[in-house]
Amino acid sequence: MQTRILHLVWQPKQTTTAASLWNDILLQCAAQSPYVEPCHPYEAFVDLTDACRVENLLCALNALQKEGEFGTFILSLAPNKFIARTVSLLALENALPPSLHVHQSGLAVYTETAPSQAEALLASLSVRCLWCIDRHVRERLVALGITKIGELRRVPLPWLVQTFGAATGQTLFALANGRDDSPVQPLYPPRTVEVYWDFPPEQTAYDMVVFDHVLRSLTHKLAGQLHTLGLACSSLLLRVESPAGVVGQAGRLDVPSCTSEGLAPHVERLFRKIPLDDRLYRLHLIAGDLSLPESKQTSFISSLMPPSAARVDKVLAGVRKRFGAQAIQCAGTLKRPRREQMRALWHGTS
Repeated sequence: MQTRILHLVWQPKQTTTAASLWNDILLQCAAQSPYVEPCHPYEAFVDLTDACRVENLLCALNALQKEGEFGTFILSLAPNKFIARTVSLLALENALPPSLHVHQSGLAVYTETAPSQAEALLASLSVRCLWCIDRHVRERLVALGITKIGELRRVPLPWLVQTFGAATGQTLFALANGRDDSPVQPLYPPRTVEVYWDFPPEQTAYDMVVFDHVLRSLTHKLAGQLHTLGLACSSLLLRVESPAGVVGQAGRLDVPSCTSEGLAPHVERLFRKIPLDDRLYRLHLIAGDLSLPESKQTSFISSLMPPSAARVDKVLAGVRKRFGAQAIQCAGTLKRPRREQMRALWHGTS
């Protein structure tokens, strides 16, 4: 499936209410896709790979504009974050090439860049447009006579690695060729984390040795993803797909866990409850009820106010009651204006 990354730029009419209006815009984006990443002020990435058509988001934004003075939007849909943001900035400067068709929807300007258009689009741009590259690296490229991305594309990868180091050299080579694998970091934590195992079509006989290996692999993979997200799960769902259909078992953990050791006994217990056929297609392991581990929740709340164990417990209980357990995880990823608003609410919690 082709990756579809949307970069949104908002130009507010009024700066006094911009922070609260921007939160409404982000919520509209989150209603269309769970993967919304605010970056620069009034800019955000939205991953629409598995989500709606971009027209749905345009309608939602135009509906917001009818309710108040929201200003204008610039939206750019592209195969990755680098190309999407580059096109948005070109649109801000009215420097889009004629090959890109511009759609007007209300006060929103929308462009879509196909993978086949990316190479020609980037070739004539300055290396100063490179995404997530330090300024001194860009200045050094210019000093070396490499001023355009098209010129950088012709530079061999070994020379870039030797000159700028392995990480920076490989990043420069990828960006010059229009590649950017950086994912959209979600504004809100995912509701579930899922891993699966596909059984080979030719395999029709199974024994416990095979299942033990599969369960250990899935548990280790799930724990790794939870660790990467910094979350723990309180429930597990194990689902088996076979010619007879889909069967599954769900259960809750006594204590939220994000480690293989904590998840493995629960996974094995769920597996023993599932009736198995002679032929299996896929085994799903899904973690739900995600939240920060208890130690991280306490440390996050403690950082918001003077250290007092009684006060921390009181505020933590109030936050969970008023906003839900996931509010703490959400706040850790929010930008400064929204975070300060939530901090003020927490201080007023009784």
